[in-house]
Amino acid sequence: MVAYELLFEEDENLDQGPFAECVRDQHLKSRTAFVEEVRRALMAELDGVVGPVTLRQAVDAFRAVDADIKPKLVNEYLCRGFEVHLKVRLWVSTSPQVPCGWCCHLYAETRRRR
Repeated sequence: MVAYELLFEEDENLDQGPFAECVRDQHLKSRTAFVEEVRRALMAELDGVVGPVTLRQAVDAFRAVDADIKPKLVNEYLCRGFEVHLKVRLWVSTSPQVPCGWCCHLYAETRRRR
């Protein structure tokens, strides 16, 4: 039997143990790789020219990175990236634009929620 509580236990200085540190490092590496893939996909959508990103381009970039990404998660990322309330359902027929670099930054911030 595994004592899971001990794996995530903090010491007297409130430092996490090696297992929790390893899990956090693994998550950070995965998140960083995902963000880089999204950035490359967005640049491919923009033919290598940094500029505004349309909703359609952003959706296509996410699907290029992860063909099985859940629509609800894509919508959450898009709402955050395009500064729309999370309860709004973004439809691909609309095309708000945001600067590419800023969009990637927001995707990096929301990736941790995945």
